[in-house]
Amino acid sequence: MRRRTDCRKAPQPSRHRFQLVAVALTLLGAGPAAAQSVEFFQGPVVSSNRVVGLGGAYIAVAEGADGHLANPASFTTRYPYTRHDDFDWDFAFSWLNVGGADQDIDQSGQSGFDRATLLDAGLHLAFNRHGYGLHLRVHNYFLSTFDEQAQTTRPAKFSQVFGSFGYAYSALDGELTLGGALTVVTSEVGPETVDPDVPEDDQVYKVQGGGLLLGLLFAPHDTPYRMGATLRTEIIGSDVTGRSAVPGVPTPARIIAPMQLGLGFAWMLGPRPFNPKPDFGDWVEFGYAKPDPTLPRRYVLLAADAVFTGPADDDTVGTQSLLAGRPRAAGQAGTWSLRAGAESELWVDVLRLRAGTYFEPDRHAGGGRWHGTGGLDLHLGELIYDWKLSSAVDGTVGYFNWGLGLGFWH
Repeated sequence: MRRRTDCRKAPQPSRHRFQLVAVALTLLGAGPAAAQSVEFFQGPVVSSNRVVGLGGAYIAVAEGADGHLANPASFTTRYPYTRHDDFDWDFAFSWLNVGGADQDIDQSGQSGFDRATLLDAGLHLAFNRHGYGLHLRVHNYFLSTFDEQAQTTRPAKFSQVFGSFGYAYSALDGELTLGGALTVVTSEVGPETVDPDVPEDDQVYKVQGGGLLLGLLFAPHDTPYRMGATLRTEIIGSDVTGRSAVPGVPTPARIIAPMQLGLGFAWMLGPRPFNPKPDFGDWVEFGYAKPDPTLPRRYVLLAADAVFTGPADDDTVGTQSLLAGRPRAAGQAGTWSLRAGAESELWVDVLRLRAGTYFEPDRHAGGGRWHGTGGLDLHLGELIYDWKLSSAVDGTVGYFNWGLGLGFWH
């Protein structure tokens, strides 16, 4: 049984206040720009310290709440030290706060917000060979809009929410795990603070859509490798309600989360077994004494992923450029992201280190940028629970993120 919270925060650069001028105001009209779609695409890896430290390469690792959106098979995949438990649960949380002036989140090369908060949280419960879980990913962009009639700036918020509810099953005594999740994407435009005396539909514009996320994990017993694959169907949000009460904030006709296909491979070196055969607590049913879950600690984990993101519609633009009032086409062609990472417990029962890299494709004009990542877990000792301090860092041209977390050492 584990509980873990990873809190991620990036230092904020000096804030600049942006005023969206007449170019952005035209997006509210009935012209062609108002019919534009916004692409829901997350380029930088925003997740727990472990996933970020591994460069996002987690499709074939697929352990715990860290991996729900990397591979929904993780809803029931057991860590080796819980292989004898009939019930297990896990929780993960990450938060990133980015200043908008100096951070290029989507490689659009433009500034369109004062700051942004990116949140990722997941919870799952595993009963025997079955697992159920929830996951939520939220992007909030805060900006200052200029009200020409009142000749003043007004705070506004543009939100994109990706939520999922999933199930996974461990077949073949845990060698093959299949998972799936129903997903919903919602986009909202409105004031930063909603007036409670005014109907919400008169203040906030919403557009919503749904789709599926599927995954599998192949982990043969007593072998040092795993293989994983994921598929996210294209999600088109065109269910529109309400209207935006904020002048200068564009209200796109719909949002699109393009199809994604991911393949992953992981290999573990050293005496620590990667795929010991789980019994899922069957020893309870037969009245046996619980087996000892102790395993050797030394290992080196290597992981690599390849993720293909399909094209979006011709009229799709990127979020950051849309908020800047200079919409830039995004997602007109499919793109690849390559990810790789390594993890090892270099100081037994004291310190784990991680390093990784990944290629973030540019959804606007092709090309992209390479990120370098790193992280660690430090064993703090036992006080009611066995605690650890974790950290991760992710940097590239135009983007930097670091985080700290407190969780449980295993």
